[in-house]
Amino acid sequence: MKWTLLLWLYVTLAPASALAEEIQLMPTAAILPSTTPHNAYVGRDDFLNEDRLLPITESAEDNTETPDTEEEIPDTENEIPDTENEIPDTEKEIPDTENEIPDTENEIPDNENEIPDTEIEIPDPEHEIPDTENINPDTENGIPGSSENETPGSSENGTPGSSENGNDESAEKLELDPIETTHGPVRGVRSESVDIISYFDIPYGRFNNSFDAPTTPDSWEKTLENMEHTVRCPQLYGDTFVGDSNCLTLSVFTRENVTDASVLFYIHESNFNTGSGDSAIYIPKDLVNRNVTLVLPNYRLGPLGFLCLRNSTAPGNAALKDLILALEWTKNNIRNFGGDPSNIAISGDGASAALVGYLALSPKTRNFTSKVIADSGSALSHWAIDRNPLDTAENLAELIRNSTSEEISDDLFKNIDVEKLIKSAKNTKFRPCIEEAEEGSFLTVTPWETLSTQKIEISFIIGTANHAGLLEALEHDEDSVSELNEHFTNSLPDDLSFQSTSEMQNVGVTLKEQYFGNDEISLKDTEALSLYYTDASYLGPSLRVARALMNAGASVFLYEFSFVGALNKQLVSMENAPRHGAVRGDIVGYLFPAALGAGTRGEGTDDQEQRIVDMLADLWVSFLQTGQPSAEGVEWKPLSAAEEFLSIGNETSLACGLHPERLDLWTEIYRLHFVDRNAAIPMGLSNCLIAVALILGMNFCVE
Repeated sequence: MKWTLLLWLYVTLAPASALAEEIQLMPTAAILPSTTPHNAYVGRDDFLNEDRLLPITESAEDNTETPDTEEEIPDTENEIPDTENEIPDTEKEIPDTENEIPDTENEIPDNENEIPDTEIEIPDPEHEIPDTENINPDTENGIPGSSENETPGSSENGTPGSSENGNDESAEKLELDPIETTHGPVRGVRSESVDIISYFDIPYGRFNNSFDAPTTPDSWEKTLENMEHTVRCPQLYGDTFVGDSNCLTLSVFTRENVTDASVLFYIHESNFNTGSGDSAIYIPKDLVNRNVTLVLPNYRLGPLGFLCLRNSTAPGNAALKDLILALEWTKNNIRNFGGDPSNIAISGDGASAALVGYLALSPKTRNFTSKVIADSGSALSHWAIDRNPLDTAENLAELIRNSTSEEISDDLFKNIDVEKLIKSAKNTKFRPCIEEAEEGSFLTVTPWETLSTQKIEISFIIGTANHAGLLEALEHDEDSVSELNEHFTNSLPDDLSFQSTSEMQNVGVTLKEQYFGNDEISLKDTEALSLYYTDASYLGPSLRVARALMNAGASVFLYEFSFVGALNKQLVSMENAPRHGAVRGDIVGYLFPAALGAGTRGEGTDDQEQRIVDMLADLWVSFLQTGQPSAEGVEWKPLSAAEEFLSIGNETSLACGLHPERLDLWTEIYRLHFVDRNAAIPMGLSNCLIAVALILGMNFCVE
């Protein structure tokens, strides 16, 4: 091990100029979408001067004319009816009853928990989207479901929230006093089964142009009273376009008469492309009944949220700017809903955990956030940043030109119809980007630079499923496995750089031997493939960000979730697939238990599942309240040089050293080849101790 120590010391202490001379040789092809590499950085000026996209001119006037009929399909962004729950085949209507909404949590592959850069086939929405009979497509006043000349979300004419639509909860709703917000009054709905008040689809922002930063919404005077969550940002449900551009809303769930409750601001998983803040998926009951106020925001998705031209038309990261505005709304209004504005925790899983990471590191959110919980995703995940967003935009432009017979004008992205944009972008992967350093920019330096240079003194829970990468493994077929055997280096994360091709190949050979030995990889090797993608894309990045946060002054509680039971979110969608442990997103089923689809839990939930549900609730709620997670019989220490972590499985215990037999190699590879690493920045003492311990094989853990 001596040569390894010497090599590490050389790399750590080497001048920045030496590292700057590295020749970056990135992989040129991808085995899976989640590991798609990118080409070299392209500057904004070069991008425009080379006519990679057509020139951009001023936007045409918005057309806000309301459709004449329900069947008419508007052709502009502002004319699209609310099709969130629209059923393509309207001849087969599903009865609109309160208790007959399909249990999407257990019946379809959970698209809300879809994982970065993986695509799960979505069943025919004809039988899975609730009936929209009572949803008024009139969006003249900005919010789907509003009636002409009335407040957004008002309850007239049979829209959601109407007291005239026969809903049994309407009388309960009208007993509640309205709550004032910064832009108008809202009235909640009292659940009949539990003591929870729900405030659905409250506008927190709007945007004039598709890719602009959001602004505050128009104020309203008439009380907003929505009976259910219906608003969704534009996206594809299978091949069907759903959603509306008037979608910057959030829902709040709280107990009646509660005060100073901890606030959980939970960002829905989206794969950066789909989903909404849906309480049918993120079920409030267990947390809210423990005096937690839950906030579920919507944010722009796909190209609307992440197209990054690095110019005034699409500066980038609109989705993250939406979430900042939603956090600001929460800070300014949550006290009126019983929440404590000084104690707001942000949380998410998968791609949304990466968004949580970006928000946590940003100075723009420091006044809004006190704690962070991230599962199976981080700001250091290689799939969580687009290092070449102009190439992504160029590819999208070509898809738009080829997908329509209409002539595309010079202002391609400024005037593009939203539905056409979303459909053209179906197979394009969008992610956050590094913006130009201008007023209003959100992300101008890499997360690694922020972690390396800033003090971050808040508390984090960070973890991952022990087989978070299983879905990537299951995407392989005979052809892709053959390609993997022939060109394994193409599967390397795209945030690594190498001085030579031979150096890159040596790293590839070493990694392949660690996970697959000297044998050819086959489709039977799902467990080894799963561990490879888990370590490369989820577990490794989460551990690196946890170490960096600890060095930056944060208190970090690390965990690995391995429990497999009937509440695992991906269980139904993987019914006939090999399963070796928990998959990313599985923990959500225990944090927001759906009671096995019955609306209550107890009878159908075995003792082990009940134990996990109760223990996680205790840990998460105590963390929200005090910053220290605790539960009966569970000791969870913050991360230190011993690298303590909580192993949550059939047994729950504190352990030390998170799979060093696999992750030590990744630690060394990223010290040598991480593209964002700045060798001129000295390591903190704690990270030095960790590094020496890992290299020399030491273990400081005291069980």
